[in-house]
Amino acid sequence: MATAPHGDAAPPEPLHSFLARLREIVDASPPIACAWGAGGDSFVVSDAFDIAAAGFLNVGNSGTDAVQNFTAFLRELVLFGFRKTQDGENAWEFHHTHFIKGKPELMSQIRRKSA
Repeated sequence: MATAPHGDAAPPEPLHSFLARLREIVDASPPIACAWGAGGDSFVVSDAFDIAAAGFLNVGNSGTDAVQNFTAFLRELVLFGFRKTQDGENAWEFHHTHFIKGKPELMSQIRRKSA
């Protein structure tokens, strides 16, 4: 951890906007579309199109926009170190050690990899 010149701890880095938005998506989406996994240490996207079409990923109204934006969303998850733990025909589950339900303070430890 970096320290300030007089030994004070440096202020924490602000949370990346993607991570803040991801937290909002998982917390606020209808459970049928996206929700925390059973143990609270993963999240499940059950209906990617509904999430995108409902505006959770800041997309336009067309289906093509929704697909392109969901693909970009998946790329960002990988860049932030999220791992896909399972998938089905229309559902994906993702895990990150520092993305835990009820522990948003851990998210400050998530770093984006270089593209």
